[in-house]
Amino acid sequence: MGNKKSELKDRIRAARKYRLHNQTELGELLGLSKSAVAAWEHGRNVPSIRIIQQLSEVLDCPFDWLVSDESEIDALWLEKVTNEHPDKVDNENLTRNRVMEDVTTISVKLTELALDSKLKQSDVKMFKALLQIIEERIEVGE
Repeated sequence: MGNKKSELKDRIRAARKYRLHNQTELGELLGLSKSAVAAWEHGRNVPSIRIIQQLSEVLDCPFDWLVSDESEIDALWLEKVTNEHPDKVDNENLTRNRVMEDVTTISVKLTELALDSKLKQSDVKMFKALLQIIEERIEVGE
């Protein structure tokens, strides 16, 4: 086995947060308690191989990645997940998730309107102008 690049506890936390679950939700998906998940993530306990297999399925991540000490996790991301209060990271993920849901809803609605020929060229110009304003705001760092 090579150099240890990450801990199981960190890989579990990384996969959970990547999938936008809090500890309670992950516990429910596994039929376990929040405290069981917290114990794994704090290194106080280690899940069984059967539970790791369930984690792999529930979190849609490779089993081999979960069990390998040679698996890497981005250091900056791991520091953020480790040092910030879990609720803050979860809230940031929830906010990002809500934005993505809203953008998807808007995109689907615009596509439906376009397919039904209910969008006018002036509507399209308005959306293009709005996108340009957003891109310019991003460029100046607001």
